[in-house]
Amino acid sequence: MTVLAGLRVLDFTEYIAGPYGGMLLGDMGADVIKVEPPGGDRWRQGVFYAPHETRNNLSMNRSKRGIAIDLATDDGQKIIHKMVRRSDVVMHNFRPGVAERLGIDYDTLSALNPSLVYCHNTAFGTRGPLANKGGYDILSMAATGFLTGPAGRVEQGKLIAAMGIPVADISSSIFQALAICAALWNRERTGRGQKIDTSLLGAGIAVQATRMTSVEETDRPRRDQFLANLREHSGAATSLTDLIENRIPEGQLAHGNFYFRAYETADRPIAVACLNDRLRRRCAEVIGFSDPRQDDSDFDPEAEGSVDVLKRIAVQVEDIMRTKTFAEWTAVFDEADVPCGPIKFIEELFDDPQALANDLVVEVDHTTLGPIKMAGAPFDFHGTPLNIHRASPGIGEHADELLSEFGYSDDEIRLLREGNIIV
Repeated sequence: MTVLAGLRVLDFTEYIAGPYGGMLLGDMGADVIKVEPPGGDRWRQGVFYAPHETRNNLSMNRSKRGIAIDLATDDGQKIIHKMVRRSDVVMHNFRPGVAERLGIDYDTLSALNPSLVYCHNTAFGTRGPLANKGGYDILSMAATGFLTGPAGRVEQGKLIAAMGIPVADISSSIFQALAICAALWNRERTGRGQKIDTSLLGAGIAVQATRMTSVEETDRPRRDQFLANLREHSGAATSLTDLIENRIPEGQLAHGNFYFRAYETADRPIAVACLNDRLRRRCAEVIGFSDPRQDDSDFDPEAEGSVDVLKRIAVQVEDIMRTKTFAEWTAVFDEADVPCGPIKFIEELFDDPQALANDLVVEVDHTTLGPIKMAGAPFDFHGTPLNIHRASPGIGEHADELLSEFGYSDDEIRLLREGNIIV
C-alpha cells in the first residue's frame, strides 16, 4: 500500500507552483484530482504532442485524474461542493480574492468539511504591501536576490540575469506538499483541518538559507554600508544601471523573449512576467511596441530573417524601458495588471517590508554569537503556529538535559563525559 493511499486531493493549481506539489502527493499514493477550467490549465502551452498536451503540462501533472468544470456556474459549484465533502485536501494558487469569487475560499469550503486541509500558494504572501499582486517565478527570483546572486552572473561589471530552472515555483510546490502532510498529521491527532499559506517569495528566501543568515553584530555594519551605497547609486539616473545593468542572453533575444525577463529602467531594474497571451498583449500595449507573433497572422517565427526582426524589436523595447523610472513603470504595469517587480540584492531582504510582514525573516539568539537574522519558514499554519525558538546548538550544548530526559543520572552523564563518550 502506498504511503498516502486513501487520501483525496482537489488540485485547482495552474502553471508550476502547485501542480508539481500535487504531483508529488499523487506519486505518494493520494488520489489527486486536477480541476481545470473548461479551457484547461494555462500551462497547456508550448509545442503540442496532441490536442492540449504539451511538455509543460505533461511534466507537472503525472499521477492525477482530471476534470474540467466551469466554476462560474451554479451547477459547477454544486459539483465542487459535493467533491469537497468527500475530500481531504484542497490546494490552489489563485491571486488573493479569486478563490472567493469562484466560491472555493477556505471559509466556504471548510464550512462544508471542517476537517479539510486547505493550502493557498501566493506570489508574495498574504500580508504586506504586495499581498494582492500576482506574479510568477521570475518575480520571486528578482525580489529575493536570485538575479543578483546565484541565478545571475557578472561580466565586466554587468549583471546577466539567467532565467533557467524555476527555483521558486518548484521549491514552493515541495514546501506545499510538506506542509500539507504536516497538517494531515495534526488532523490525525486532533480531527481538525486548517488553512496553510505558502508563497513564491517565501520559497525564494528559504532556499537561500546560507545567504539569508546574518550574525547581526558582525554583518549588520557591512549590510548597512552596502545599502547606503545602493541608495546613493539609485539616486542618480545612470549609476545604479552601471552597477547592475541587465543583459539578456543572446539565445533568449533570438526567441523574442520580451515578456518574461528583467529590464533596465532609468534608475532601478524591473522584472516582468507574462506567461499567457492575454498578459503578453497587455504588456506590449503598455510598453508601446508591436509583436508580429501577436499582431501579424502571416509572420513565421521560423522563417529566414524572423530572428533578426525579433532582435530589432527587443532592442527597441529595451530603449523604451530606459525612458521611465522603476516607479513609473511599476505604476503603469500595475494599472494594466501586468505582473512586475523589483530586482533586489539579498542584503535588502533583512529589512524588506513584504518579507517582514509575512514572517519570512526571523531573529533567534545564539548562545555565543547573540542575535542572528535568518530566513523564516516558507509556510504558515493558521491553526497550529510554528515554533522557531532557538539558533543552531553548539557542539553538545544540550547533552545534559537530553540524557536526563532519557533516564540518565547526573553521575552517569559525568562518567560519559569523562570517558569522552559525549561532549
